[in-house]
Amino acid sequence: MILNVSRLLSKVSIDFNCAEQMVQTKNTAVFLDTMQLYKENSAVLIRIAFVLGNLTTHYEGARKELCCAEDCFVKVIGLA
Repeated sequence: MILNVSRLLSKVSIDFNCAEQMVQTKNTAVFLDTMQLYKENSAVLIRIAFVLGNLTTHYEGARKELCCAEDCFVKVIGLA
């Protein structure tokens, strides 16, 4: 199930209108938490990273939200 959701999100995040709506929900940090939760599933991990990349590349609000998330950089380094 999560694999299908991550596939859908990765496709949707390519579209600027959809990506903007995703950013406006102010739940960008949830993607980082999801990556941690599914870090053993490389297919999900890669797709969610793709979503985060799309959102943070084009939207300053997404970057700010992610950077302000608790232990953001520790989580990212842990995933690396």
